[in-house]
Amino acid sequence: PGVATLTRVWGCALGAVISASHNPAEDNGIKLVSPQGFKIPDAAEESIEKLLRGKPVAARVKKPKAAVDLSAKNSDYLDFLSGFSRPLKGLKIIADCAHGASSAFAGPLFERLGAKVLILNASPDGKNINAGCGALHPEAVAAAVKMEKADVGVAFDGDADRLILVDETGTVRDGETVLALCGLHYKEKKKLPGNMIVSTVMANFGLERHLATHGISLRRTKVGDRFVAEDMMKSGAVLGGEPSGHVLFFDAAPAGDGMLTALRVLDVLAERGQKLSHGAFAKFPQVLLNVRVVKKPPIDDVPALRDAVAAAEKVLGSDGRILVRYSGTESICRVMVEGPDADVVKRTANGVADAVKKELA
Repeated sequence: PGVATLTRVWGCALGAVISASHNPAEDNGIKLVSPQGFKIPDAAEESIEKLLRGKPVAARVKKPKAAVDLSAKNSDYLDFLSGFSRPLKGLKIIADCAHGASSAFAGPLFERLGAKVLILNASPDGKNINAGCGALHPEAVAAAVKMEKADVGVAFDGDADRLILVDETGTVRDGETVLALCGLHYKEKKKLPGNMIVSTVMANFGLERHLATHGISLRRTKVGDRFVAEDMMKSGAVLGGEPSGHVLFFDAAPAGDGMLTALRVLDVLAERGQKLSHGAFAKFPQVLLNVRVVKKPPIDDVPALRDAVAAAEKVLGSDGRILVRYSGTESICRVMVEGPDADVVKRTANGVADAVKKELA
């Protein structure tokens, strides 16, 4: 997110990030950012890959300009972020940087705003990114919040575009809490165009019902922040995101930014005089299982899986739902089951996951 912001602020032609995102270091890849701060479209990525498979690119660039080191201007990013929150004096924050992109910024950012900060996992060595820490492993932050009697915990993923929160009781709060808390606040302030929020098919039905009781509709897209962003641009929504903690505030920036999200949440809580736990709402029991696979055929093309999903849908009935999909970045099949009965949800999810293992592992 820092590159996305600075590409736009500095007027650059393109931004490039080497990142494993929320995955281990061996999954490092390249993300390219448009001058406007968005991830470039799939078609543009395919064109670039085609160029790379051809003749050496360097020989085709006429009079390339000399590189300029802008690392001394990194404070521009902190200047940008700090404008999104009132002073945080007196607030005690635990921050897990996942040995990633936020390591050099989270501490100085919160301290600049007057908070007392305890930083965890901020010593990247190129190999330890996301290793048992950060947004995918918020248990360390939760334990520290309780031990230190902190006001809030924040856990970022490796490239710092995701944020998972921990409230003052040590309870983990995901991206849906952010959407609910900020959505209701923005609606009250008449800053939520169309009284709508965008999320994905993974969003808990409890969120949809909670928002509806406050006059806010939830639009759903395919899984992925890119699809959320596309729908936000299409619908005019300013707030959207995923349960994973990837949240978009289009009134502030075109890209998801975990530190920006943290400041937005803390600012809303300060204005409302509330603790983070007050943003909680009743969720439907939901189980998400990740199954390692060696191949990714369309689910409907595997009879045993198609039958397992159909049987699960029959068991769950109209009050429940099942979603089986592949990860876009890992060799994983995700099985998500949701419904009003926790035991039925767990049993159904395990049954479908077993079918996935048998057919694809």
